[in-house]
Amino acid sequence: MTDEPSIALPEILARIAEASGEEAALLVAREWGGRSLYIPREFSRGHRLVELMGEERARKMCDAIGHGSVLVPMGPFAGALERRVIAARKLEEGASQSEAARQAGVHLRTVERLAAKKRRDNQGELF
Repeated sequence: MTDEPSIALPEILARIAEASGEEAALLVAREWGGRSLYIPREFSRGHRLVELMGEERARKMCDAIGHGSVLVPMGPFAGALERRVIAARKLEEGASQSEAARQAGVHLRTVERLAAKKRRDNQGELF
């Protein structure tokens, strides 16, 4: 088992963190938060969980919470501010506005406003 999570997590995410690590739990929350995740009995190489966290951690997660459908809580990504911070970080990392919106779980218009504010802020430094 891994160390205790450094942030408070809802029960299912805490169980994933205990079995597969906090990073794995946060990846699951980011990818499936607020939606159902189907965990198969056997993972294929192309399964999204395996792509996201690796086969070993995916299997540990399955051992800890079982297979079948599970409703994944939003966890730390439930707050609007946190989602905007994630979107801004994704833009800085070079993601498209659409991709930043998808990864952060926000509306595309939110990301467009963040990008416009960033451009305005950067222009102020030129003068």
